[in-house]
Amino acid sequence: MNTKETAIKLRKENPFLSLVDIAKELKVSKQRIYKILKDASLPTSSIKPRKAVYCLVCGKSTSGRKTCNECHFTYYFLRVNCAFCHIAFYKRRSVIIHNYNYGYNNIYCGRQCYYRGLRDKEISWSRNY
Repeated sequence: MNTKETAIKLRKENPFLSLVDIAKELKVSKQRIYKILKDASLPTSSIKPRKAVYCLVCGKSTSGRKTCNECHFTYYFLRVNCAFCHIAFYKRRSVIIHNYNYGYNNIYCGRQCYYRGLRDKEISWSRNY
């Protein structure tokens, strides 16, 4: 078998091989392999294997996102209790993390409970540093 036929056979059998890998195996330049594959109307770039992404909640494989469609709400919205009235409600994960990093230790369901907490001295005006 000559170089041309072998290069075409390698590309068809192993689409993940790069031009450099085929060239090393046949001991020719990658430019020569490129020209052979181009003349044979075969793809010159190798297929890159996709990295598997799994849902952070349930562990199923997803299509490139952190979570699957069923677990999206569960991951991004956390169920928390108000520090003043103790009513359960949902709050975005990003807001909770931002407030924690900013120094706020309590979570309130709204402005009314926040100001009641201030009035009852549950929290102070200054943040904890």
